[in-house]
Amino acid sequence: MIEISNIKKNYQNFRLECSLNIAPGRITGIIGANGAGKSTLFKAILGLINLDEGQIKIFGKDSRKLDVHDKEKLGVVLAESGFSEYLKVKALVPILKNMYPDFDKDMFLNKCNNFNIPLNKMIKDLSTGTKAKLKVIVAISHNAEILILDEPTAALSESEAEALFEIVGQLKKEGMGIIFISHRMEEVFEQSDRVTVLRDGEIISTRPSLDAPLDELIRDMVGREISDIYPPKAEHIDYSDSNVMLKVENLTDAKNRFRDINFSLYKGEVLGFAGLVGAGRTEILQSIVNLR
Repeated sequence: MIEISNIKKNYQNFRLECSLNIAPGRITGIIGANGAGKSTLFKAILGLINLDEGQIKIFGKDSRKLDVHDKEKLGVVLAESGFSEYLKVKALVPILKNMYPDFDKDMFLNKCNNFNIPLNKMIKDLSTGTKAKLKVIVAISHNAEILILDEPTAALSESEAEALFEIVGQLKKEGMGIIFISHRMEEVFEQSDRVTVLRDGEIISTRPSLDAPLDELIRDMVGREISDIYPPKAEHIDYSDSNVMLKVENLTDAKNRFRDINFSLYKGEVLGFAGLVGAGRTEILQSIVNLR
Protein backbone atom coordinates (compact mmCIF):
# COMPACT_ATOMS: atom_id res chain seq x y z
CA MET A 1 0.00 0.00 0.00
CA ILE A 2 2.91 2.32 0.79
CA GLU A 3 6.40 1.73 -0.62
CA ILE A 4 9.10 4.03 0.74
CA SER A 5 12.27 3.54 -1.32
CA ASN A 6 15.61 5.09 -0.34
CA ILE A 7 14.16 8.46 0.54
CA LYS A 8 16.48 11.21 1.73
CA LYS A 9 15.71 14.58 3.25
CA ASN A 10 18.51 16.84 4.43
CA TYR A 11 18.26 19.60 7.01
CA GLN A 12 21.05 21.64 8.55
CA ASN A 13 21.43 19.35 11.57
CA PHE A 14 19.41 16.31 10.55
CA ARG A 15 19.13 13.81 7.71
CA LEU A 16 16.30 11.33 7.05
CA GLU A 17 17.30 8.28 5.03
CA CYS A 18 15.09 5.20 5.01
CA SER A 19 13.04 2.55 3.20
CA LEU A 20 9.84 0.95 4.48
CA ASN A 21 6.76 -0.89 3.19
CA ILE A 22 3.26 -0.77 4.66
CA ALA A 23 1.06 -3.81 3.92
CA PRO A 24 -2.75 -4.10 4.00
CA GLY A 25 -4.33 -5.72 7.03
CA ARG A 26 -1.26 -5.05 9.17
CA ILE A 27 -0.37 -2.55 11.90
CA THR A 28 3.16 -1.18 11.66
CA GLY A 29 4.38 0.44 14.86
CA ILE A 30 7.03 3.16 14.59
CA ILE A 31 9.01 4.12 17.68
CA GLY A 32 12.04 6.29 18.34
CA ALA A 33 13.41 8.86 20.73
CA ASN A 34 12.59 12.55 20.33
CA GLY A 35 14.34 13.82 17.20
CA ALA A 36 14.64 10.34 15.67
CA GLY A 37 12.74 11.37 12.54
CA LYS A 38 9.21 10.08 13.18
CA SER A 39 7.56 13.41 12.38
CA THR A 40 9.73 13.93 9.29
CA LEU A 41 8.80 10.48 7.99
CA PHE A 42 5.15 11.22 8.72
CA LYS A 43 5.34 14.49 6.75
CA ALA A 44 7.13 12.76 3.88
CA ILE A 45 4.37 10.15 3.53
CA LEU A 46 1.72 12.87 3.44
CA GLY A 47 3.67 14.95 0.91
CA LEU A 48 4.13 17.85 3.33
CA ILE A 49 7.86 18.13 2.56
CA ASN A 50 9.84 17.81 -0.65
CA LEU A 51 12.30 14.92 -0.74
CA ASP A 52 15.89 15.35 -1.89
CA GLU A 53 16.13 11.78 -3.18
CA GLY A 54 14.12 8.58 -3.36
CA GLN A 55 10.47 7.87 -3.95
CA ILE A 56 7.28 7.12 -2.05
CA LYS A 57 4.59 5.11 -3.82
CA ILE A 58 1.06 4.97 -2.45
CA PHE A 59 -1.37 2.54 -4.06
CA GLY A 60 1.29 2.00 -6.72
CA LYS A 61 1.49 5.68 -7.68
CA ASP A 62 4.18 8.23 -7.08
CA SER A 63 2.98 10.14 -4.00
CA ARG A 64 3.57 13.43 -5.84
CA LYS A 65 1.03 12.42 -8.50
CA LEU A 66 -1.90 11.40 -6.31
CA ASP A 67 -5.25 12.89 -7.32
CA VAL A 68 -7.96 14.03 -4.90
CA HIS A 69 -9.58 10.61 -4.69
CA ASP A 70 -6.23 8.94 -4.00
CA LYS A 71 -5.51 11.38 -1.19
CA GLU A 72 -8.89 10.71 0.37
CA LYS A 73 -7.84 7.09 0.81
CA LEU A 74 -5.37 8.31 3.44
CA GLY A 75 -6.84 8.76 6.91
CA VAL A 76 -4.86 10.64 9.57
CA VAL A 77 -5.44 10.91 13.32
CA LEU A 78 -3.37 13.46 15.26
CA ALA A 79 -3.20 13.82 19.03
CA GLU A 80 -4.12 17.52 18.81
CA SER A 81 -6.81 17.80 16.17
CA GLY A 82 -10.57 17.80 15.82
CA PHE A 83 -13.68 19.90 15.31
CA SER A 84 -15.30 22.52 17.52
CA GLU A 85 -16.41 20.86 20.74
CA TYR A 86 -19.71 22.74 20.57
CA LEU A 87 -20.87 20.78 17.53
CA LYS A 88 -23.12 17.77 17.88
CA VAL A 89 -21.71 14.59 16.38
CA LYS A 90 -24.46 14.49 13.74
CA ALA A 91 -23.51 18.06 12.70
CA LEU A 92 -20.23 16.66 11.34
CA VAL A 93 -22.09 14.94 8.50
CA PRO A 94 -22.68 18.03 6.29
CA ILE A 95 -19.22 19.39 7.16
CA LEU A 96 -17.48 16.17 6.12
CA LYS A 97 -19.66 15.91 3.01
CA ASN A 98 -18.46 19.36 1.91
CA MET A 99 -14.83 18.60 2.78
CA TYR A 100 -14.54 15.20 1.09
CA PRO A 101 -16.13 14.24 -2.24
CA ASP A 102 -15.87 10.57 -1.24
CA PHE A 103 -17.44 11.00 2.22
CA ASP A 104 -19.58 7.97 3.03
CA LYS A 105 -22.46 9.15 5.22
CA ASP A 106 -23.89 5.67 5.81
CA MET A 107 -20.53 4.26 6.86
CA PHE A 108 -19.94 7.18 9.23
CA LEU A 109 -23.32 6.77 10.91
CA ASN A 110 -23.01 2.99 11.10
CA LYS A 111 -19.56 3.17 12.69
CA CYS A 112 -20.82 5.72 15.24
CA ASN A 113 -23.67 3.37 16.08
CA ASN A 114 -21.47 0.27 16.24
CA PHE A 115 -19.02 1.94 18.62
CA ASN A 116 -21.65 3.65 20.80
CA ILE A 117 -21.01 7.25 19.82
CA PRO A 118 -24.20 9.27 20.49
CA LEU A 119 -25.10 11.41 17.50
CA ASN A 120 -27.12 13.97 19.47
CA LYS A 121 -24.42 14.81 22.00
CA MET A 122 -22.05 17.73 21.70
CA ILE A 123 -18.44 16.67 21.24
CA LYS A 124 -17.50 18.46 24.47
CA ASP A 125 -19.82 16.14 26.40
CA LEU A 126 -18.17 12.95 25.11
CA SER A 127 -15.59 11.10 27.17
CA THR A 128 -11.97 11.44 26.10
CA GLY A 129 -11.98 7.84 24.85
CA THR A 130 -15.15 8.39 22.81
CA LYS A 131 -13.64 11.53 21.26
CA ALA A 132 -10.63 9.44 20.24
CA LYS A 133 -12.87 6.86 18.57
CA LEU A 134 -14.74 9.64 16.78
CA LYS A 135 -11.44 10.97 15.37
CA VAL A 136 -10.73 7.56 13.86
CA ILE A 137 -14.21 7.28 12.35
CA VAL A 138 -13.88 10.77 10.84
CA ALA A 139 -10.44 9.84 9.43
CA ILE A 140 -11.78 6.78 7.61
CA SER A 141 -15.17 8.24 6.63
CA HIS A 142 -13.96 9.19 3.14
CA ASN A 143 -13.24 5.56 2.18
CA ALA A 144 -9.72 5.61 3.58
CA GLU A 145 -7.67 2.45 3.00
CA ILE A 146 -4.61 3.57 4.98
CA LEU A 147 -4.81 4.95 8.51
CA ILE A 148 -1.96 6.87 10.13
CA LEU A 149 -2.21 7.23 13.92
CA ASP A 150 0.21 9.82 15.32
CA GLU A 151 0.27 9.55 19.13
CA PRO A 152 -3.48 8.79 19.27
CA THR A 153 -3.39 7.74 22.94
CA ALA A 154 -1.24 10.60 24.28
CA ALA A 155 -4.11 12.02 26.37
CA LEU A 156 -5.94 8.75 27.09
CA SER A 157 -6.11 6.59 30.19
CA GLU A 158 -5.45 2.87 29.82
CA SER A 159 -9.16 1.99 29.63
CA GLU A 160 -9.80 4.77 27.08
CA ALA A 161 -6.91 3.52 24.96
CA GLU A 162 -8.38 0.01 25.01
CA ALA A 163 -11.66 1.43 23.69
CA LEU A 164 -9.77 3.11 20.86
CA PHE A 165 -7.92 -0.08 19.97
CA GLU A 166 -11.24 -1.89 19.69
CA ILE A 167 -12.05 0.10 16.57
CA VAL A 168 -8.45 -0.04 15.27
CA GLY A 169 -8.49 -3.84 15.58
CA GLN A 170 -11.73 -4.00 13.60
CA LEU A 171 -10.24 -1.84 10.83
CA LYS A 172 -7.24 -4.15 10.65
CA LYS A 173 -9.59 -7.13 10.15
CA GLU A 174 -11.25 -5.20 7.32
CA GLY A 175 -7.88 -5.04 5.53
CA MET A 176 -6.78 -1.50 6.31
CA GLY A 177 -3.06 -0.76 6.42
CA ILE A 178 -2.24 1.07 9.64
CA ILE A 179 0.80 3.06 10.80
CA PHE A 180 0.90 3.50 14.57
CA ILE A 181 3.31 6.10 15.97
CA SER A 182 3.45 6.16 19.77
CA HIS A 183 5.76 6.83 22.70
CA ARG A 184 3.98 4.12 24.72
CA MET A 185 6.14 1.10 23.92
CA GLU A 186 3.81 -1.39 25.60
CA GLU A 187 0.99 -0.33 23.28
CA VAL A 188 3.22 -0.69 20.24
CA PHE A 189 4.04 -4.28 21.23
CA GLU A 190 0.44 -5.19 21.96
CA GLN A 191 -1.21 -3.58 18.93
CA SER A 192 1.37 -3.80 16.13
CA ASP A 193 2.20 -6.74 13.91
CA ARG A 194 5.73 -5.42 13.52
CA VAL A 195 7.82 -2.69 15.12
CA THR A 196 10.16 -0.33 13.27
CA VAL A 197 12.79 1.62 15.23
CA LEU A 198 14.02 4.99 13.96
CA ARG A 199 17.24 6.56 15.23
CA ASP A 200 18.92 9.69 13.88
CA GLY A 201 16.83 9.59 10.71
CA GLU A 202 17.57 5.94 9.86
CA ILE A 203 15.59 2.74 10.31
CA ILE A 204 17.67 0.63 12.67
CA SER A 205 15.44 -2.43 12.82
CA THR A 206 12.06 -3.84 11.84
CA ARG A 207 10.88 -6.94 13.69
CA PRO A 208 7.68 -8.86 14.31
CA SER A 209 6.22 -7.56 17.56
CA LEU A 210 6.30 -11.00 19.16
CA ASP A 211 10.05 -11.24 18.49
CA ALA A 212 10.98 -7.78 19.77
CA PRO A 213 12.56 -7.93 23.25
CA LEU A 214 12.22 -4.64 25.09
CA ASP A 215 15.92 -4.37 25.97
CA GLU A 216 16.93 -4.81 22.32
CA LEU A 217 14.46 -2.19 21.13
CA ILE A 218 15.74 0.30 23.70
CA ARG A 219 19.29 -0.45 22.54
CA ASP A 220 18.20 0.16 18.94
CA MET A 221 16.57 3.45 19.94
CA VAL A 222 19.50 4.92 21.87
CA GLY A 223 22.45 3.16 20.21
CA ARG A 224 23.92 1.57 23.31
CA GLU A 225 23.15 -0.91 26.06
CA ILE A 226 21.15 0.57 28.90
CA SER A 227 21.55 -1.14 32.25
CA ASP A 228 19.64 1.54 34.15
CA ILE A 229 17.00 3.53 32.27
CA TYR A 230 16.74 6.02 35.13
CA PRO A 231 19.69 7.53 37.01
CA PRO A 232 20.19 6.36 40.59
CA LYS A 233 18.20 8.22 43.21
CA ALA A 234 20.06 10.60 45.47
CA GLU A 235 21.13 8.95 48.69
CA HIS A 236 20.16 12.01 50.68
CA ILE A 237 17.95 15.03 50.02
CA ASP A 238 18.23 18.05 52.27
CA TYR A 239 14.60 18.91 53.09
CA SER A 240 15.43 22.02 55.07
CA ASP A 241 13.76 25.32 54.16
CA SER A 242 17.06 26.68 52.88
CA ASN A 243 17.16 23.98 50.18
CA VAL A 244 13.73 24.76 48.65
CA MET A 245 13.97 25.55 44.91
CA LEU A 246 10.24 26.01 44.24
CA LYS A 247 7.37 26.54 46.68
CA VAL A 248 3.69 26.53 45.69
CA GLU A 249 1.08 27.60 48.23
CA ASN A 250 -2.73 27.57 47.92
CA LEU A 251 -2.65 27.54 44.10
CA THR A 252 -6.24 27.63 42.83
CA ASP A 253 -7.57 27.84 39.29
CA ALA A 254 -10.16 30.51 38.49
CA LYS A 255 -12.25 27.89 36.67
CA ASN A 256 -11.96 25.48 39.61
CA ARG A 257 -10.01 22.85 37.64
CA PHE A 258 -7.72 22.56 40.67
CA ARG A 259 -7.70 24.18 44.10
CA ASP A 260 -5.53 24.60 47.22
CA ILE A 261 -2.41 23.07 45.67
CA ASN A 262 0.61 23.09 47.99
CA PHE A 263 4.03 21.54 47.44
CA SER A 264 7.76 22.25 47.59
CA LEU A 265 10.56 21.13 45.30
CA TYR A 266 13.99 20.68 46.86
CA LYS A 267 17.43 20.87 45.26
CA GLY A 268 18.48 17.48 43.85
CA GLU A 269 14.94 16.12 44.01
CA VAL A 270 12.78 14.64 41.23
CA LEU A 271 9.14 15.34 42.10
CA GLY A 272 6.56 13.27 40.22
CA PHE A 273 2.92 14.16 39.52
CA ALA A 274 0.47 11.30 38.92
CA GLY A 275 -3.25 11.20 38.18
CA LEU A 276 -5.85 10.25 35.61
CA VAL A 277 -6.48 12.27 32.46
CA GLY A 278 -8.37 15.40 33.52
CA ALA A 279 -7.07 15.35 37.09
CA GLY A 280 -5.36 18.73 36.58
CA ARG A 281 -1.67 17.81 36.34
CA THR A 282 -1.03 19.71 33.09
CA GLU A 283 -3.06 22.73 34.20
CA ILE A 284 -1.13 22.99 37.48
CA LEU A 285 2.26 22.94 35.76
CA GLN A 286 1.11 25.37 33.09
CA SER A 287 -0.02 27.77 35.81
CA ILE A 288 3.37 27.60 37.50
CA VAL A 289 5.10 28.82 34.33
CA ASN A 290 2.38 31.42 33.56
CA LEU A 291 0.86 29.60 30.60
CA ARG A 292 -2.58 29.91 32.23
